Amino acid sequence: MIEDYDDKIDADFMTQIARPYFRDIFNDVAMRSHSPKKIEQQPAAYIDNVAFFEFTKLPGIICDRFFSTFERNRDGFILEESFVTGFLRVFLSSLDDKMNITYDM
Repeated sequence: MIEDYDDKIDADFMTQIARPYFRDIFNDVAMRSHSPKKIEQQPAAYIDNVAFFEFTKLPGIICDRFFSTFERNRDGFILEESFVTGFLRVFLSSLDDKMNITYDM
């Protein structure tokens, strides 16, 4: 069996490429959020369920359950760190973690 895991290379990839990539996606989707922003009570950038549905283009119940796997604030919106962490978990995790995400859905 060939092992291609390297702590330094993988850590560099996460900090220099993967996290900035998903932060850019978050900012793009957050600009498309439909819920009104209340400056005093909410952060400037968040993703509501409608923008999330439009971004993922998953079928109704699947998208709703996928949205529910992300940590949300008390208003039900996904914040940046939760979005980035969630998508890193989907795209850059082991098969067991992906199966757990699917089970959580």
